[in-house]
Amino acid sequence: MDRRKFIQKTGTATVGVCCLGTTVLMSSCTKIIYVSQSISDKQIRVSLSEFKESSFVIVQNDQLPAPIYLTRTGEKFSAFSMLCTHRQCVLDAAGDLMICPCHGSEFSNKGKVLSPPASQNLDTYPVTLVDQTVIIELP
Repeated sequence: MDRRKFIQKTGTATVGVCCLGTTVLMSSCTKIIYVSQSISDKQIRVSLSEFKESSFVIVQNDQLPAPIYLTRTGEKFSAFSMLCTHRQCVLDAAGDLMICPCHGSEFSNKGKVLSPPASQNLDTYPVTLVDQTVIIELP
């Protein structure tokens, strides 16, 4: 096979793989909702309506050391600090995962370590549901 045919065949294969990968990647994307909430009496209140488009929201407040990953499973809610337990980097949300941009640790949407170098699960916050409001209790 000459050089031109080799490049044409490998180029076509590469485009096909890239298109397939992009389709798979895009289909697994989850909308990330960010909410800025105030702190009152060591509590953050998030309206249940924030969960209409996603099973989790990222709660932000400048007084927190890192955002809070607030997730919903049915009628149960869980809240985790998005501060990596390895070297205290702020995690990135990637759907049902949180990933450390500093060293690559991964955490589940339950706050459990999935891959090192982190060895400890994420810090949790107590959460309650009162009427149509999710209440996160801060230390």
